[in-house]
Amino acid sequence: FPSHDTRAISVIENLRNFIVEREVQIGPVSLNRIMQEVLAITASRAKTLDVQIALKIDDEILVMADEHQLQRVLFNIVNNALDAIERNTDNKTKRIFIKTQYVQQKQFVLIKIIDSGVGLEAKDQAEIFEWLSTSSNKGMGIGLALSKMLVESWRGHISAYNADAKVDGFSGAVFELKLQST
Repeated sequence: FPSHDTRAISVIENLRNFIVEREVQIGPVSLNRIMQEVLAITASRAKTLDVQIALKIDDEILVMADEHQLQRVLFNIVNNALDAIERNTDNKTKRIFIKTQYVQQKQFVLIKIIDSGVGLEAKDQAEIFEWLSTSSNKGMGIGLALSKMLVESWRGHISAYNADAKVDGFSGAVFELKLQST
């Protein structure tokens, strides 16, 4: 096991890489383009795990965010979904469904990322966005906490809960982002 010093250094390096030393630029970002980039980055891992990823997105949606940070947040969630599917050994349906829609008279965009993974335990649901909280043996527990911090810095909201097979098509976890539209 790594020492606490090694773990601390690793956490700091990961945070630094996640944020990257650059000026934050919040403005209109093409959600369609960012999602395509995230799916391209995760495509080889999805193929290796035999996971189908479906994307339902309204034409051209622009949201208020920092482009680089939004890509990192969505990548983190999709990658976590792949981890959860990989841990779900009795899973017949290996799927991630991403859907977006305008809500509240098009003032906001709702992004739902639903996976057919192991779902969230009650403890995980309560702590999932806390620093150093992780249910994965690979993770360090900073990705979702940082994602929440970033989403809230754009005046958005992020939540996580278990999918309802009747509503969502399969069971697993749902990550929901609500971002301001332009």
